[in-house]
Amino acid sequence: MKKKWLIIGVIIILVIIALFVGSRFLNKTDEEELTEQNIKITPQM
Repeated sequence: MKKKWLIIGVIIILVIIALFVGSRFLNKTDEEELTEQNIKITPQM
């Protein structure tokens, strides 16, 4: 039971960090740069 909650907690933290970094990333980049990044990132995911 503890391991389950630990995993859920880690996932939530990672999602929050991803949203925070993603929002900052979107604010800094232009649309053209963003599409290039999406093409590079998508295959890895």
